Amino acid sequence: MKIKKLYFGVQLFSIALSTILLIADTSIDDFSNLNLTSINTIKYPLDYSELAAILTTAQKNNLKVSIAGKKHSQGGHTFYDNAIVIDTRNLNKIIDLDKETNVITVQTGVTWKQIQQHINQYGLSIKVMQYANVLSIGGALSVNANGIDPHNGPLIETIKSIKIMNSNGEILRACRTENAELFKLAIGGYGLFGIIIEAEIELTENFLYERNCRFLPFDQYANYLNNQIKDNPKIGLHHAQMCIDPYNKKKIFSGLFIADYLKLSETEKYPATDKVYTLNSEPNSKLHKLLFNLIRQSKPLQLIRNFADSLKFIKKEIISRNNALSVPIQYLYYNSPKETDLLQEYFIPVDKITVFLTYIEKLVLEYNINLLYLDLRFIRKNIESFISYTDTDRVGVVLFFNHQKSAQELNKTKSWSCKLINKAISLSGTYYLPIQLYACKHMIEKAYPKIPDFFNLKKLYDPHELFFNHFYKKYA
Repeated sequence: MKIKKLYFGVQLFSIALSTILLIADTSIDDFSNLNLTSINTIKYPLDYSELAAILTTAQKNNLKVSIAGKKHSQGGHTFYDNAIVIDTRNLNKIIDLDKETNVITVQTGVTWKQIQQHINQYGLSIKVMQYANVLSIGGALSVNANGIDPHNGPLIETIKSIKIMNSNGEILRACRTENAELFKLAIGGYGLFGIIIEAEIELTENFLYERNCRFLPFDQYANYLNNQIKDNPKIGLHHAQMCIDPYNKKKIFSGLFIADYLKLSETEKYPATDKVYTLNSEPNSKLHKLLFNLIRQSKPLQLIRNFADSLKFIKKEIISRNNALSVPIQYLYYNSPKETDLLQEYFIPVDKITVFLTYIEKLVLEYNINLLYLDLRFIRKNIESFISYTDTDRVGVVLFFNHQKSAQELNKTKSWSCKLINKAISLSGTYYLPIQLYACKHMIEKAYPKIPDFFNLKKLYDPHELFFNHFYKKYA
């Protein structure tokens, strides 16, 4: 009898364990940890024939397909219910580097870091990329990423061509003269027009910079951009970080730390073998992660962190472009059952930035937002992508904040986020689409007037709507 009970208990445990593993294997989430979704399966293709076969299987079984890389978008843009999710990270070959034209051809599972490691030895660097090198090229293309070089707009302007696999498994080349409409739709297309499998990317020199920093009241930032940054050939990179005082109940934003990267002249450069060109590795992320976990919920530690940041900004530094674009990020990865970190980005005309920052400050105080970082960068006008967010020169305003996962806190975050989206729209600006899907349909259409045409063209290029995600489901 005891043996039977033991056997029965082992069977139940085995079934329970199998169920847990099955759920874990068929569920997926993104950086937000707020969009857990049950999917059909995850596929990791090694080549293009395997990729095409997955699409054929999906169509035969009437399944949707979503495309994922590092999953840093935060609104379910890389998966859908019961879909086949194609993880592109095994398609990660560097195909060619033309050192005469400074163009690199890569598969899109490659990360920016892999490209940097390959091109650093040739004195080359990337023109436009996110201010972190751990993200995939495919993901960057799908959101038409932007960076901190004030002489460039979004990523699309540095892309010479892409190769994309459509729903029939055909591989098409798209550029400004061949399949030009598809080129504009797919870059910034959130994986809805096919799978971008390759890209030709323009590179630049791995310049040496002297990083100069200063403190500036944020109401002077627009003038600073217009007079000191825009069209200034001496500036290689530029960004700013808000100084946040968590104890001030009236004026939480005390000003901006400005970081300008000034190009060194030819006579000031170091030998190519000098260690200044050696790619930095990320410092002890475990310790950094532990400290930042404590900072998230501690105002005294946030204040100390702000003081430490000010010291970091004051320090002058000679740095290569590749190292300036390799900031630590691993410590920000956070997986807690009770709380999460979110990113948002808004694109505001330069002359309206003071009004927008003042409004953010008002919301932070009103809603008691646990704002961890607020960064700013200048992004030049570019309207090549079909749903461009840079119809004019813009200031990219990046918010990184922490909040609880309770229903009350989630609703509160949605409330102030919608207010911020509407404020951006009222100032002739817009918001970045790869955030939580807080906006309702009329809001996204105000922010992006061409979005209905974008969705109509999706049905033209993908008539059976094979490529699908939560973003498309909500707004199309």
